[in-house]
Amino acid sequence: MRMLWKDETVPALRLNVTAVTLSGPRGGNDDRYVMGTKNDLRFARAKSQMQVCGGVPFLAAVADGVSSTPEKGEIAQFAVERLGKLFQQGADPHTWLQDVNRAASSLYLDPEKSIPTPSGATTLSLLAFMGRRVIAANVGDSPILRIRGEEMMPMYLPHNQYAQESLQRECDQWQDGGALTNFIGNPYYSKSKEFFMEELVQPGDIYVVCSDGAARAVTWRRLLDCLHTRKKTTADQLLHHYADPLRDDSTLILIRVLPAANGLPGIFQPVRLVKKIMP
Repeated sequence: MRMLWKDETVPALRLNVTAVTLSGPRGGNDDRYVMGTKNDLRFARAKSQMQVCGGVPFLAAVADGVSSTPEKGEIAQFAVERLGKLFQQGADPHTWLQDVNRAASSLYLDPEKSIPTPSGATTLSLLAFMGRRVIAANVGDSPILRIRGEEMMPMYLPHNQYAQESLQRECDQWQDGGALTNFIGNPYYSKSKEFFMEELVQPGDIYVVCSDGAARAVTWRRLLDCLHTRKKTTADQLLHHYADPLRDDSTLILIRVLPAANGLPGIFQPVRLVKKIMP
């Protein structure tokens, strides 16, 4: 026998989103983030907050980059703006990272070098909420985390030797150092090294997208404890009150999945799935 559907009711949900970028003393690294719906997409470095209701797609992404050609602009800003356009156009999420890299690598190649050499490089990590699904994708070492109860699950693959080793060892503290092996702006970009996954969203889930600067300043254990004991903590409060001194730009987007308030539409409307048993 095959069970095609499970008999259950999916509750209406909404998203509470806060985000912030704080500048650190180290120069040369620039964080940018984008968050919002197709009709209200925000590109920012400052503090931002949104309540998302109704069955609309939602995007949150962080880019942490460095550019050696100021006249071309910051590659992190270019990456989030390009990603935002793809999101608004309804492009296939499976192609987003590759498309952003193709555009960035052609713009930021150094024409004076005899071999293809980038004059800018950035990480790019994103969450896209589509109906009841959330899509996580990344290139570089900007973390994506999902917290469900006491479980904290990484939803990214850091292209950084030490960060990957610390992830495998489940270290509390982010391990710094090691060159990126794949990034946006890379003329030898490898799609096979992209991270991409989808899962169903559940009430009470908490999602975090951040730069490595924020990951160094707030240990995983401190982050988990804070989010469980202080239910209304915002991204700004996390970096201002619970982080170690910042070394460089630090960006954090905090997304809480909550039941829809009474009388308000939820981002995911109630659905009843019917169990069917097939021979």
